Amino acid sequence: MVRQISKERREAEKAAREAKYLLDYCIGLAPWLDEYIGIEAGELDVIIKEIHLAWEKKEDEFDEEVKHRFGPNYENLTPVEKLQRKLDWWWDKPNKTGWQIGRECERYIGYLYENNG
Repeated sequence: MVRQISKERREAEKAAREAKYLLDYCIGLAPWLDEYIGIEAGELDVIIKEIHLAWEKKEDEFDEEVKHRFGPNYENLTPVEKLQRKLDWWWDKPNKTGWQIGRECERYIGYLYENNG
């Protein structure tokens, strides 16, 4: 009985160390995750839904900006052509933040590495 309890304790301690390592790793990648530690699952669901709705709103606003820039002919374009127009507009957009520029640079470098194997 004591051996079984000791074994279970060691396994639980090992699992706790692994979970702590994973959590520390995730927080190292995305420090803002630290704000969500200790929040109940139900509360997190609400937060995630709010973030999702905010992104949908932002995407709708982005679509409206692109439609405004390209005029009424935009609606007659194919989905691929619409995406290309959005991409063109994004690249030409002035006043990007340092974060946006850095993110684009990292993605482009990743693209180059991927293409070069």
